[in-house]
Amino acid sequence: VFDADDYIISYQGNEDFLGGCDIDLSGAVTGRVMNFELELAGIPVNKAKGKKPRLTIVVTVYKEVIPKPDPLMDQLLSSVRKMEYIREVVGKVVKAQALRNADLVGASDPQCIVRVILLNGEAREIHRTEVIKDNLDPEWHEGFHAKFEHDEQPLLLVFDVWDCDSPTKPAEESGEHLGSAVIPLLDCLPPVVRKHKLDLQGETQLH
Repeated sequence: VFDADDYIISYQGNEDFLGGCDIDLSGAVTGRVMNFELELAGIPVNKAKGKKPRLTIVVTVYKEVIPKPDPLMDQLLSSVRKMEYIREVVGKVVKAQALRNADLVGASDPQCIVRVILLNGEAREIHRTEVIKDNLDPEWHEGFHAKFEHDEQPLLLVFDVWDCDSPTKPAEESGEHLGSAVIPLLDCLPPVVRKHKLDLQGETQLH
């Protein structure tokens, strides 16, 4: 409450402050009329001439409950009529041929690591074949299977072949890289059985 000496609102602070008060409305019931007789505070008692200045007000609060919004992905899904995504990948690592010999004694001990690259950049391993000893033309015939949610879309299948030299350490730590191959999963649609013969590249795709 201020003592307004002018007929216009002043923002220069030249009105005298007569006191202030506040009300906690957090527990108010919607639509209920509330009467308050409040003591004004914030001024010296001598200015109030020994009396406690008071302010009477009437307040009615109207509340509205707003539901919490759904997660953004749920909002997106509910806004589209049809959405296609890759939910499952099924394949088989059959064999490799004419691999490089990375061992001084005997031949390479190849192992194939299968990973998917997701839309968010994650590289996720989904299968690791058995190690075949001393063989430059290994045959694995091992299947792999992975499922995905709508918010973790796979983009690429990556195959890394390694010479595994240690029975206790992963091939990528103990051996040498023998080659990599990549399949874009869009090339695998629509979902029918396909056979891919891939050329191995010299540089590893494992990062």
